[in-house]
Amino acid sequence: LSTLPYPHSKPPHPHPQSAIRKFDLAELWRTHTGLGFVFAMWLTRKPECSIDFAAARDEGLRHIRDIVSNYLSDIGLSEDEMTEYLSENISYSVDESMQAGMELYFNLAMKCGLVDTLKPLRYLEQP
Repeated sequence: LSTLPYPHSKPPHPHPQSAIRKFDLAELWRTHTGLGFVFAMWLTRKPECSIDFAAARDEGLRHIRDIVSNYLSDIGLSEDEMTEYLSENISYSVDESMQAGMELYFNLAMKCGLVDTLKPLRYLEQP
């Protein structure tokens, strides 16, 4: 998943606005690397996977209104804002720029000692 800025309706912390520094990680990453940014993704360590992730994604996309209705009371956004965020601000597929961004991210993690080994990323073929 890759997102555009989240439309906060209220500050996440009770501190004065002047004390809060907000960063759009995807924007900073793109500015400094020219590559796409991935916030979340379904992954497995297994060589094969019987789960049809594309079908699961497509089913979720068909039910965005239901998802919005289910979480409307928990999130400080209007129904229209939540629907727009889920349908227009999130990319539900990974393009070449995002793949290159993930490879750079893991290479940097290795360089900084955050991971011990690098394993090649394999993407399941889309039907």
